[in-house]
Amino acid sequence: MTKTNIKVISSGKTIDELIKTTIEQLKHNGYKFLAIALAQQTEFYRTDAERLELVKEYVTLI
Repeated sequence: MTKTNIKVISSGKTIDELIKTTIEQLKHNGYKFLAIALAQQTEFYRTDAERLELVKEYVTLI
């Protein structure tokens, strides 16, 4: 999968807030199918570190 050019500010957010923001940004920028995929994939990643790496596959964190 190719990473999008979307940038998400990660400062001061919990991993759950970061995932929610990322899903919203993906939908807002026309990547609804990726938003669905991210939402589904987070079910299989248990630790915050794993979930953070997953988010980084979709967007650039700033």
